[in-house]
Amino acid sequence: RSRRRLGDETAEARGDPFGGLTCPRRLNHFPEGAYHTVYDILVKLPFYRHATDLHMQWIRSIKTPRPLIIEAGGGTGIMSAEARRVRYDADVYLFDINPAMAEHAESHGVPRNKIVIADITQMSLDRSRVDHVFSHSVLWSLPRPAAFFVEAQRVLKPGGTLAVSTVGENLHRYRQYFIDYLDEHLSAAVSRGTVSAEHTMIFLEHNKRITEVATSPLSARQLRELGEKHGFEVEVVADCYVVDTPEGPRPYFYQVLYQKGGQW
Repeated sequence: RSRRRLGDETAEARGDPFGGLTCPRRLNHFPEGAYHTVYDILVKLPFYRHATDLHMQWIRSIKTPRPLIIEAGGGTGIMSAEARRVRYDADVYLFDINPAMAEHAESHGVPRNKIVIADITQMSLDRSRVDHVFSHSVLWSLPRPAAFFVEAQRVLKPGGTLAVSTVGENLHRYRQYFIDYLDEHLSAAVSRGTVSAEHTMIFLEHNKRITEVATSPLSARQLRELGEKHGFEVEVVADCYVVDTPEGPRPYFYQVLYQKGGQW
């Protein structure tokens, strides 16, 4: 069966190019919606702002006019919405495996017909259609990160770019310091009355649970090797966020920009 095609029509004409894979209008209530305001606080913190600013810098630098861009594992849609603002000529799609996240994404300005419910290791796209793929804080949670690189390599045009920000090899060692950092800022928001203590507690407990079972925190060297193994040239490796520990500052998030080689 042939794959769906993006990029052949204007954004207005596309509607639902995935034949029903884009998110439906009605959704079941998403449990995490109870602490939706928590996300609005997190996006203002330095670690998130730094990641967002670097992603947007790379999106601005795309030379192709009217680029087709995919956020892989976009979740709440905050970065997708930002990408639409900084590159108004781009066609930006958010891919996420969880249909309930669309509630958040739409509230942050992502049109419903630009949200695609799909596994980011099996995107319903033709080969070599996309100009840029970006992903924030997703790779570390994937059971097989290599599968995502294979799929990104497949859907990107020759010369297309992949940008990844992900928790590094220090995830388990320094996880508690990062959670303490989040707790400090969220507790201040509780004191200001901008978020409830209950929602803060739910969010922090959820964060602890998912990071406890994280399978793929990768070092900068491993991220470089993983990209090169799957046909990417490494353009930039940056410390997206450095966590403060008793041993001094230590890298916690990495951000990497790759370019697809022309021979792939």
